[in-house]
Amino acid sequence: KLASELASSRASEDSLREALASAESLAAANRKEADGLRAGWDAARQAAAEASAETTTAKELVANALALQRDASAKTAELVKQRDRLSAELDAATAAAAAATKARDGAERDAAAARQSLDSQRQAHGSEVAELMRRAKASHDEHYDAARAARSKAEALAEELAGVKEALRVAKGQSASALARADEAAKSVVAAEAKTRSAEEAASQAQREAAAALKAQAAAEALAERARAAAEADKEARADAVAAAAAARELAEEAHEARLAAEAAKRLAQADAQAAAKARQELEAARAADAAEAAARAKTLQSEVKAAHDRAAASAHGEAVASRTAVERVEQREAMALRLAEASNKARADAEQKAAATTKKLIAEARRAAALDRSTQKLEAENEGLLRRKAALEADLKTASAAVESQRKSMAELADAADAAAQRYRSLALSKADAEGRAEDLARAK
Repeated sequence: KLASELASSRASEDSLREALASAESLAAANRKEADGLRAGWDAARQAAAEASAETTTAKELVANALALQRDASAKTAELVKQRDRLSAELDAATAAAAAATKARDGAERDAAAARQSLDSQRQAHGSEVAELMRRAKASHDEHYDAARAARSKAEALAEELAGVKEALRVAKGQSASALARADEAAKSVVAAEAKTRSAEEAASQAQREAAAALKAQAAAEALAERARAAAEADKEARADAVAAAAAARELAEEAHEARLAAEAAKRLAQADAQAAAKARQELEAARAADAAEAAARAKTLQSEVKAAHDRAAASAHGEAVASRTAVERVEQREAMALRLAEASNKARADAEQKAAATTKKLIAEARRAAALDRSTQKLEAENEGLLRRKAALEADLKTASAAVESQRKSMAELADAADAAAQRYRSLALSKADAEGRAEDLARAK
């Protein structure tokens, strides 16, 4: 029985040795597997750490992308508001430009109407001026003819006076005193001739003043032409043209007054001629009358001629003063027209500068709006890129999360396998210890 138990013990010992060898080999395999699992666990833990870091980085990138998206959305909203505001300002500026264009068209129409009215007024004024010039020329011709007639009459009077002198020389033999008185009468007649010549000179002065009035009228025509040019340049010069027309009318009235003065001078010349005729008649009467009466009449004639000369001189002086006054008025009106033209040109230049500044401002605002549109488009493109990057990061995050989950599952499986291997190792160790105890028991029993 002991031999059989010993044999069975040896057999069980052999089986235990085999089991121990297999357990040792299994333990070595388990150790290798545990080392591999440990290495895999370390790799998985490192991969999990890397995945966690990548997840954190991805979350930060997503947060940055969201922040950038919010900033881009805010900037886009602000740019949209600014674009809307600039669009409204551009619309308002366009409306203002349209209104300005409309006003300019209205101003051009008003200027055209004013130009037509000024042309019609100029034509009417030209006809009036032509009529006045014709009348002035006719008056001048009349005055010239009257002066020639007065000169011829004066020459005839001189001839008659020469005859009177001859008669007086003939009467010299009759009475020495009468001859002396006749000489005095001849001297008086010479003085009368001198006064007649001075009257003729006054008539010539009146003619020159009439020519000056014609020159003033020509200056008024030039002023009217200048006023018409100023009215064509700007509609505000209509008042100037009206003033110039009024000035021309006043000059025409002054020319009419000059013509009346010339007619007065003509009447004075006629009066002088009548006085000369009267003197001739009196001299003819003096041939048959007493020498004393002839001398008295000669003195009377001398006083009358002197009075006529004084009247002619006063009239000529008044006409000269009136002519100078008319010239001064013309110069003042011309200076006023020049000042008004300068003011009109300055106002037009200011309006052109304001229009240019408004146009530059509108162009700058349009360029700024275009730049804002381009920056808005750029930000929208950047926003789209950020959205695409966010989507890619979210996809990468999902992929990393799936990889981490798969690694976690693999690690859990490896942990389960390691637990199972450790359990088997412990059971094998218990079996080995049990076998060794039984072997010792068998050895003691043997």
